Amino acid sequence: MNPIDFISDTTATDVVDIGIVAILLYAMMAVLRRTNTSFVALGILFVGALYVVALTLGLRLTSYLLNTFFTVIFVALLIIFQDELRSFFSRLASTVLRRRRREQRLAFSSEIDRLADTLFDMAAKHIGAIVVIPGDDDIDRHLQRGTRLDGRLSDALLRSIFDPHSVGHDGAVILRGATVEKFACHLPLATNAAQLGDRGTRHAAALGLSERCDALCIVVSEERGVVSVAHQGVLTVMESRDALRERLDALSRAAEPKRAARIARDVLVRDWSLKLGAVALALPLWFLFVHESEIAYRTFDVPLQPTGLPPHLRVASVEPQSVRVVVTAPRRKFYFVTTADFQIGLRLFDARAGERVITLTASDAFLPDDVTFVNIIPRDIRVKIEPVAQAKPKPPEATPVTPPPAPVTNGEPPNAAP
Repeated sequence: MNPIDFISDTTATDVVDIGIVAILLYAMMAVLRRTNTSFVALGILFVGALYVVALTLGLRLTSYLLNTFFTVIFVALLIIFQDELRSFFSRLASTVLRRRRREQRLAFSSEIDRLADTLFDMAAKHIGAIVVIPGDDDIDRHLQRGTRLDGRLSDALLRSIFDPHSVGHDGAVILRGATVEKFACHLPLATNAAQLGDRGTRHAAALGLSERCDALCIVVSEERGVVSVAHQGVLTVMESRDALRERLDALSRAAEPKRAARIARDVLVRDWSLKLGAVALALPLWFLFVHESEIAYRTFDVPLQPTGLPPHLRVASVEPQSVRVVVTAPRRKFYFVTTADFQIGLRLFDARAGERVITLTASDAFLPDDVTFVNIIPRDIRVKIEPVAQAKPKPPEATPVTPPPAPVTNGEPPNAAP
């Protein structure tokens, strides 16, 4: 297609359509990037790119097989990425509650120093703990068990919860703002063994939750007496109280309302490579499944094929010898269609010697699948039919007769004179 024609066919609505798809793809890719299933997404993207190439080059068998593959893989994707899809749609729904969650995180900013001091004091005494600070994602579906508390955050409360003699000391505390919402919660374990290393179950639980949502998990190692932070699937050791305070301050500042300039900078600069990838993926998807799905008309010059002529007759002439067939189909259907895929039958079952005019109808046209007949130009075909000349039989050749030899008597001919 001519690029100028393509641009002229694109409307403002199409641009908005591409933009929305690109945003959804970017959000999905950002979620997948934090999980260990991202390699599966890359594999599917590779197969999708191969499908586009096959369509462009007219590789029929490859396109057919890949089309069948995508029909089946759609169900498999729902199973493979069920957690990621749930997280994605949960994040979309959480935009309504984002203001409330920002208020909770801003209220938490006044407790940062107290929390950092308490956790490092517990680390020095080798008292294990897990504190979860939720982000924008819903974490309730990832939690198991747990007891509702709704208590004011304090040093004494945390020490009593994580006291080794306490019933819920092995679980996690859910901290919303300045309130301890739940304690003794069980978290999903990590799947990234390389990131986890030789750390224990507490670290596996903290890292596991951070792999599935945007919550920040602070874990205190009972064996090593070290404080670590798990966020976005990455486990980082906090070297000092100040390092932990800075990390929590950054989390609190992220909840502050952003200025327009900061929002514009984040939109243009942050994850720009991922955004370009989303746009680069949205454009061919829109081209193939929207632009190329529009109905187009094409004309093919197809030769006539006489059929059903009795053996004693032959076609002396056909005028015209080919016709123009007008058909309609989605634009991408014509990637594979050529003149060889069409047949126009000239039915001569009841033909007689002489000239006659045959009017073609739609039933005389044999078309490719998913292509709709529109017209045949011209419809009236003049055909001259004549009998097949039969060769005259040759007369039998005369067989020469040889006279019998004359009898001989005493060495003389029988009729010789004496």
